Formats: sequence, structure tokens, C-alpha cells
Amino acid sequence: MSKTSQTGAPVAQPIVLAYSGGLDTSFLVPWVAENYQRPIITVTVDTGGIDAAAAKLLRERSLALGAIEHHQVDARTDYFEQVLRFLIMGNVRRGALYPLCVGAERVMQAQTVARMARKLGSDTIAHGCTAAGNDQVRFEVALRTLAPDLTVLAPVRDRAFRRSEELEYLQQRSLPVPPFGAAYSINRGLWGVTIGGKETLTSAGSIPDDAWVLSRDAFSKPKAPERHRILFERGRPVALDGAALPPVTLIEQLEARGIPSRVYFTPIHLEPYYRERFGFRPGDFPVAERVAASILALPFHTNLSDTEMDEVVAALQSAVVRAAA
Repeated sequence: MSKTSQTGAPVAQPIVLAYSGGLDTSFLVPWVAENYQRPIITVTVDTGGIDAAAAKLLRERSLALGAIEHHQVDARTDYFEQVLRFLIMGNVRRGALYPLCVGAERVMQAQTVARMARKLGSDTIAHGCTAAGNDQVRFEVALRTLAPDLTVLAPVRDRAFRRSEELEYLQQRSLPVPPFGAAYSINRGLWGVTIGGKETLTSAGSIPDDAWVLSRDAFSKPKAPERHRILFERGRPVALDGAALPPVTLIEQLEARGIPSRVYFTPIHLEPYYRERFGFRPGDFPVAERVAASILALPFHTNLSDTEMDEVVAALQSAVVRAAA
């Protein structure tokens, strides 16, 4: 676990931390350094959603927290080619219901962090996954498959740290705290954003408007309707409004224009399986149902014929005319 410096003194190998800049991984920078007595190098894998300003803040916060180095790896194109393009081509949803967004990035992030750990001469990787979700499985299955020689640390999960404890730890040491503090866990990537907080634990209420990332003010200040054309070739997005673009650039330009490029779905509790298996009924989760009712989801997918698409368009036009009458 150590090397020897030019003076002959032992130098501890660094621990490479998969760093998102959120509360969990921000807390881990000083905590792991303190408890393992080894230097920390943070690695952020950019699978989308990190602009130049955000990258600068991530680096500054990492170093202010005590990391000796910070690296950001641009993996957007690799993520699209290895993962995302297949989700688009196949209209892939987990259990045929749930759209995959940031969860699909984890294997890409894990393999990139493992590659960086070897490059940086480290035998240990740390991550900030909790015991509450599937990210811990995605990360560790990937790491143990692709880099079984590396030691994997998961202190937030294994020691069951609460977010309030992490926040207090940072504040007591006058260390920087992420913007949302302990209130919300936000994961943003090329194909979507997930937000976790107290409101998402029960579906009894909705998160406040200022906690949304891409759709803030969507109800209070709705945008005027726009019309855009995306060209696909063999399942790959290749052009936006007549301009040929690489897929990653096309998706990011859609997001910059406020055009959602995700998959919308019926509230899960209203899907037949959940209604039959668990007895859910309309009205059980009013906030989820109210939000879903404000989203128009049309059945356009790669298996539709031209005739079927014409039928959908005609039905929509007819419905709009009737509603305006």
C-alpha cells in the first residue's frame, strides 16, 4: 500500500474516489483521507450534464476538500456508443416500464475510474453509493468484473452514514458544501436527471420548484410551443432541424433548447401489473397522477409503420380541434 520516495521515506498510494461533487462524495474526500491516512485523488467521469462552469466548480471543490489531484474524463461519446445508442434503438425500459437514464451510466463510470486508478498507480477505489438503491450493485459488479485486483471501498453504504451526519462533518471543519446540502441527491447525465429527497420516498408530495434542474418553472412559466425535426438513420439521431450533428451534440442541443429527449411513462402504480399485484388504484398517489396528466406522451417508436404514424397524427389533430371547439 505504499511506495518509497527519493529520500527513502514511504509514500502511501493514493485512493481514487469516483467523484460526482454531491454531498456523499464531497464528504468522502476528507473522511477517507482522515480514516485511511492516504492521499485522495478524485475522478469525475463526464457522461453528460457538466459544462465548463460546472467542471471548474467540481475541481475547485475537490481540491478545497483536500484531494491532492482532480481529473475529469470526457466519456460522453463512449457512453453513447457503448450504451445509449442501444437504449434509443430499442426503446429500452426496465421491466418494459421504467426509462433508463443515469443508472445506465454507472458501468461506463466504473470502468473509466478503474482505468484511471491503474494509470495513477492506485490499488483502491472508493465510491459514494448508499445501500438504498441499485447504483451500489452497478458499480461493484462492474468493478469486480473489470478490475478484480482493485480494492473497493463503500463507506457511505457500509457505515450507514446519514446525509445530515455528512453535512455536519463538513460544516464542523469549515469545508465546502454542495449547493443542495443534505436536502436532495441529484444525478445529471446525458440522458436525464434523477432527484432524490424526502418527497420522493413516499410519493405523497412533490419536490419544490427550485429543486428541479432542467424543468424548473415548467408549470409557472411554461414555454411557447415549438416544432423541431430530428432525423434518424438506422436508429441513430444524426440531424436536428436539418443540421447534421454528432449524436452527443444533438442531444445536448435539445437539452439547451429545453426540449425533453427522454421517455415519459404512466405512473407505475397505474400499470396493470402493479394494479393487479398490489391493488393500487387511481387517487393513491395524486401528485404523480397530476404531473403525468400534464404530459402528452405519443406512441411514436421505431416499429411504427408510416400508416400507423399517420393515424397517430390524425388522431392528435382531431383531438386538438375538438378541444378548441
